[in-house]
Amino acid sequence: MTTWRTVRETDLTAADHTALAGLLARAFPETDLRGRSWCSERPELRLVGTDDDGAPAAHLAVLRRFVRVGTAEVLVADTGLVAVDPSRQGTGLGLALLTEAARVLAGLGVPFGFLTTGHDREGFYSRGGWRRTPTQLTRTIERDESVQVWREASLHLPLGRGEFPSGEITRDGYEV
Repeated sequence: MTTWRTVRETDLTAADHTALAGLLARAFPETDLRGRSWCSERPELRLVGTDDDGAPAAHLAVLRRFVRVGTAEVLVADTGLVAVDPSRQGTGLGLALLTEAARVLAGLGVPFGFLTTGHDREGFYSRGGWRRTPTQLTRTIERDESVQVWREASLHLPLGRGEFPSGEITRDGYEV
């Protein structure tokens, strides 16, 4: 059985960071996280699913921020580091994570969740209620300080407060 908890970044212990870094290293072996439990931008909060032994099996990070969409400023729950332990993939835990995430994001007072991902993972997110943004061009800042034009999937999770606007999306900050 998975137990879910939402943890603010400043409430994570050193042991929490170590355990989460291990999960993320297993889930993203191609990404050098430098032994940390975050990639680029430190999140505001984490959603963590733990197994009966207390070990993290699922994780999602969130940071509330404004993104520019055309000329509009849109408040979003920028979501990243969505991970399920490889030993638990294919068990329904990923969909359970997205279901719990929708509940958590709805409580943050934002109109949308937002994330960028590869086209190969778009189907997974769509099963959790995430939709393609009207424009599939997102500019973001990379870890090396360069501006990248993201041409894969930009997705939003509607949280009952209108339609996501159309226009080029700019994330003026690092990806979570």
